[in-house]
Amino acid sequence: MFEVGFFGTRAPFFMDLVTLIVALLPLLVAGAIAFARNKHYKVHAYVQITIFTFSVIVVSNNGAMSQCGSEQKV
Repeated sequence: MFEVGFFGTRAPFFMDLVTLIVALLPLLVAGAIAFARNKHYKVHAYVQITIFTFSVIVVSNNGAMSQCGSEQKV
């Protein structure tokens, strides 16, 4: 998880992945809204659940990484 990322910076891989997802999040939400507007409610629900689940994973991993970082600095 702490290997060098793919954006060419010294940031960890996970932070590059989070940056990419956050950049794509508005497009994913717009796609989910489009499904709802076109009355594809089941697909809309699956997309929303996927976005929510991934967001929870990112937030929980980010919290774990900050905890790990604070332990290393002490």
